[in-house]
Amino acid sequence: MSVFPSQANLASWAGLCPGNNETADKKISTKVNHGNKYLKPTIVEAAWAASHSKVNPVLAIKHRSIAVRRGIKKVNIAIGHKILIAVYFVLKDKVPFQPSVRNKEILKANRLKKIERLEKELNALKITFE
Repeated sequence: MSVFPSQANLASWAGLCPGNNETADKKISTKVNHGNKYLKPTIVEAAWAASHSKVNPVLAIKHRSIAVRRGIKKVNIAIGHKILIAVYFVLKDKVPFQPSVRNKEILKANRLKKIERLEKELNALKITFE
């Protein structure tokens, strides 16, 4: 990874630089460059798979929140960018991936919501069979 001075250089080379080009309520073109023809489709495919993950839904939650505003195609580039940056630091620092504390809080909140939903369903079933 020493070829790339920063994660931004790697993202630019790969063609995964999502931008928010808006000024004075005018939207400027948000096209991304073609990038590496092998890396970009692979990362975008990984982003699409991560958006459907039920085991580790942090990227899926982020995917849904951005997709409402930006659209499916652009959110895949944004999630692919997040994945590429994570891979950059894993390879550069030679350490295993560690999710951030914020990601753990998101997972905990998601599990608590699921528990509450299942408790409501259980109570509804109890009322039905009484």
